[in-house]
Amino acid sequence: MQNVGNLVAGTAVGAAVQYATSVLDVPLIAVCGHSACGAMRGLLDGAADTAAGPDDGALAEWLRRGAPSLAAYRAGHPVGRAARAAGYGEAEALAMVNVAVQLAELRERHGDRALLGLFFDIPTARVLVLDEEAAEFRPFS
Repeated sequence: MQNVGNLVAGTAVGAAVQYATSVLDVPLIAVCGHSACGAMRGLLDGAADTAAGPDDGALAEWLRRGAPSLAAYRAGHPVGRAARAAGYGEAEALAMVNVAVQLAELRERHGDRALLGLFFDIPTARVLVLDEEAAEFRPFS
């Protein structure tokens, strides 16, 4: 299931994950962030705090569900620190932290499923994989 910001939030996402794992017997759930993510840029710029117009209310409400990822990033989440040390910008580092936070949310809600964290770096066309033990994304090999 794809949504704005790859957020594991709300009934729709919960129902999709439950259906995938219990009915379809999907063996692996992946959360994939990407560079230049508008949702992550929006979180950094405060788009979740206020709505810019009459049609932005739903988007702002949805983005508020990304607040735990933003808070983790600002608190120095190790994935974010590793991303910044590797030369990634703030939005990309937040997107990587968001993947880690959403994986933790999936574990909490849906138990011990096989999970995979990914990040697609659009400028280089590289897919990076989250090494949770090292708390950093590494090139897929």
